[in-house]
Amino acid sequence: MSTSNNSRRSLLLADRTLLKKVFSSDETTVDLFYKNQACFSTVVIRNGPKEIGTVVKSLDTCRLPWLEEEHLGSGSYGDVYKVVVAKGHFVVKGYANPEPEALARKDYKVKSAINFREEAETMRKILQSTSKHDNILESIGTLEIGSNPLRFSLFMELAIDNLENYLMVKDPEPKLDADARIRSLKSAWGLADGLHFLHTQMKTPDMQKMVCYHMDLKPSNILIFKDTRQGSHEEDLIWKVSDFGMSRVKMPHNSTSPNVGERDIDFNTMFNKNTHSDTMSGTQGRVGIGTYLPSEALSPERSMNQKSDVWSLGCIISVLFTHLEEGAEGIKQYHESRRRENGNTEEFFKETYLGYKVSSAVKQCHRKLIAKANSRNPLEKDPVSFMLGFLENRVFQLDQRDRCDAKTVADRLKETVERYKGTAVPEKSAEQLKSKRHLLKKFTSLSEMMKGSKSQDGVQHWSLGIPTPVSLKGCDTSLDGSIIYWSDSWLFLFTSASTMDVKKSVLQPIGKYKLEDGNGFWTAAKISRRYVVATTTGGDSSKCFIFRIQGGQAATPSFEETPSIIRLSNPVQKLDLVENSNIVFWVSEDEHDNSRSILFRARVSQPLLLSSETRPVSQHEDAFLMDEYRFLLKWPVSEVIHLCMKTPSEGYLVIRPKNQSHTVSVKSVSLAQLGPGNVDQPRFGSFTFTPEGPSGHTSSLFTTSAHFHNKPGVVVVAHEKQMFEIGFSGHRDTARDPVLNIIDSPGSAVGRP
Repeated sequence: MSTSNNSRRSLLLADRTLLKKVFSSDETTVDLFYKNQACFSTVVIRNGPKEIGTVVKSLDTCRLPWLEEEHLGSGSYGDVYKVVVAKGHFVVKGYANPEPEALARKDYKVKSAINFREEAETMRKILQSTSKHDNILESIGTLEIGSNPLRFSLFMELAIDNLENYLMVKDPEPKLDADARIRSLKSAWGLADGLHFLHTQMKTPDMQKMVCYHMDLKPSNILIFKDTRQGSHEEDLIWKVSDFGMSRVKMPHNSTSPNVGERDIDFNTMFNKNTHSDTMSGTQGRVGIGTYLPSEALSPERSMNQKSDVWSLGCIISVLFTHLEEGAEGIKQYHESRRRENGNTEEFFKETYLGYKVSSAVKQCHRKLIAKANSRNPLEKDPVSFMLGFLENRVFQLDQRDRCDAKTVADRLKETVERYKGTAVPEKSAEQLKSKRHLLKKFTSLSEMMKGSKSQDGVQHWSLGIPTPVSLKGCDTSLDGSIIYWSDSWLFLFTSASTMDVKKSVLQPIGKYKLEDGNGFWTAAKISRRYVVATTTGGDSSKCFIFRIQGGQAATPSFEETPSIIRLSNPVQKLDLVENSNIVFWVSEDEHDNSRSILFRARVSQPLLLSSETRPVSQHEDAFLMDEYRFLLKWPVSEVIHLCMKTPSEGYLVIRPKNQSHTVSVKSVSLAQLGPGNVDQPRFGSFTFTPEGPSGHTSSLFTTSAHFHNKPGVVVVAHEKQMFEIGFSGHRDTARDPVLNIIDSPGSAVGRP
């Protein structure tokens, strides 16, 4: 039924006068209906050129349209939730959602209702700006609730993740091939172009020019989405600036007299600042400013402007290059090096008795990244030094007047991408690349199954028959030699049947499975003789996908069938599958205390047969997880860097060292004596050692680990070339001295699983 705004409001809530007419003055019925009509009056979120936002006077008189609500995190000025809006209750330009729709909602607490009313119209003009850019997150609705304090909410498209969590948790591995680096740099290029748009090309609905300064640009405020634009690759990501309309804006005083002058509005002053935030220590600087802000943020004067955002952008790009080369571990070390120099703060500048200067740790990090790129592939030195040198000379300038603008940064990133496209890998260095697309992980247990080409060091090398644009993130092997590789979107399965083309030394995947759009990214995959278990993050929830390998080896698997899918309550950070069993383990954050994590153990029941190609999907019965146990770990999820379970009751953890010490801490885990309680405490054994890095080494400390199958203990690989055997005895706090075996061939670095 088509109704005007006024007639729509008159339907409900009804006052007593109207109800007396409807119910013929039956006071009892009038009272009952009046008190309970809120159950039938559900708020509709509306967005469009003529909409001014949804306003609710009190939640006593209506109900909100969420079918689900999940807290995602807290920022400086608001709390972010994922909400699923009921069918028909999200209307955009007159069209209602035909199905329940997941959105992001950010809630702000208003300081003063009077001041908010004065600026609310201006703020909505900005949020409804006719100027659009692919890298600027668009507001798709507002909600104002007249509570005390007054609450204001913004609705936005639901992101896969924010950049900080993506780099540090969801995708912590380095990007050692050019294709993956190009994709990341293209995302950064788009971000810089979006920031330039924010600074110079924003207009209100009445076509008044305005300038937006973000003033708090950092990885946690950059949201990640699948790039679905025409011509994009399936693994391309688009980075979007969020919270732009809630920062500082410069615009004319009014639309009728545009030349009267400009006014500077800081919308954040209207909202109460959060006393708590999910911002990690890596984004927290000294009191009052953040890690990614420039020195002018410390000035008592309002001296921040567009050039302040450019400084922040440069910091993000510097961190991105660190991640490309060294992964999340490198970012932590980069933060720590600035902290040591600055005196326990992590800004990219330091204070001296003569004023401020750029932290020397920045240039030291850049020199290291350039040297690593040159060592891996001399052709990569050019694009890396081209961009990092530009940051030092044109962006990291303490005087704003010497800083370039965002467009110049975007142009430089564009040229860097073009230069990377010319970094063809020399034939000599191809075998030395650690990229998992070019080299099969070199486990000696695979050599008996596969007869590949041998290099001079006796290690067998195989090329993977995977399309070039696909950037692999990791792999896992089973005892019988089957291998599962994964990228953001794909799973690739290799078995003994993959070795048929021995003359070309190429392994062809005999099964592959692609995530559908909207299901997020693969975060981990594990394979045993019987199962493939893989987990995702992003999309509408975290999921576990389960396949069964028929007969121990899937000679002709069919990944095209619908897999068994289980929704998980929390995102999976580490995953493992016990060989010769149906037991799966995973580590997730403790939702009640983020200083701890939870080790989950469950039993897989009735999974789908991968090779059952004739079985109709309609007869498919989903797998499910049974007998779930929870075991409390005393480390936050970010410190659990490896999970290696030998049996359903024993295994090993590798814990990130505290204070960036150069040690490896291995914990044995015993679950044997624990009963079926709600949350149990495992027993731990512990062994910590300090591996000596090879001369001139620049590799990360911990590489990978694996347990022995015929005795207690674990093998740890450090610095990519050193192998340590740690023998635990009865899971007590004892261990034999590690037996060191250094693989000294430069071409024999061990890849991460």
